[in-house]
Amino acid sequence: MPSSSPASTSAAKVQLQAGRPVIDLINRLDCTGLSAHSRVDFADMTRATLDYLVHVSGGRPIRVGWLPGPADAGWVQDAERGLREALAGKAITLAHGGYGPVDRSRQAKLVRELLKQHPQLDYLIGNAEAAAFAAQLVRNTGSGAQVLSFYATERVLEQIREGQVLAAPTDSPVIQARVALDLAVRGLHGEKLPQLISPQIEMLDAASLRHFDLGRLMPPEGHWMIRQELPD
Repeated sequence: MPSSSPASTSAAKVQLQAGRPVIDLINRLDCTGLSAHSRVDFADMTRATLDYLVHVSGGRPIRVGWLPGPADAGWVQDAERGLREALAGKAITLAHGGYGPVDRSRQAKLVRELLKQHPQLDYLIGNAEAAAFAAQLVRNTGSGAQVLSFYATERVLEQIREGQVLAAPTDSPVIQARVALDLAVRGLHGEKLPQLISPQIEMLDAASLRHFDLGRLMPPEGHWMIRQELPD
């Protein structure tokens, strides 16, 4: 189950009541009794991003914009928890840009408003959609802000290669998916499952990306997916 929406939670409960294993994949499903979890804590993703910023900025005081995504999503709540913890004792002034669905139109509006209200930002950290748009806007307007995403996607990787996005952490979602499938099979066979398996988080920038195995992040060539309704 790769979603934290109420519909996913309801679907998970139906499957659990039917005695089927349910694996929480990537986005922190808020449902009791899950069989196992294949994900990382997004608090750790944000901590990794802030630690990277402190390193590249040399510890000097910096101004950072923040655009996390939808307020009611579990992964956003985790990310903000990590942000609060990582900010403690740091010379970082945070400008919160607000919440919104992770779609281009909404995130573009939030990015524009954040940069309008805080034109002197040194860095902007956002969800992948916000970061992708912010990178284009910063390039076109000549803003001095550097952009990071607190998770990596194919588009973000392209912008890192092009020098538009500074960096993003990856939680190796392909590895998480493979682990989740293995856990589901083991659960169907009645095996005892570990509660949580998490890949190691790695920061990707222009230098580290050259040596990173993209197979941990991107689906293989020719990959395709069949979608079907879960049984009642």
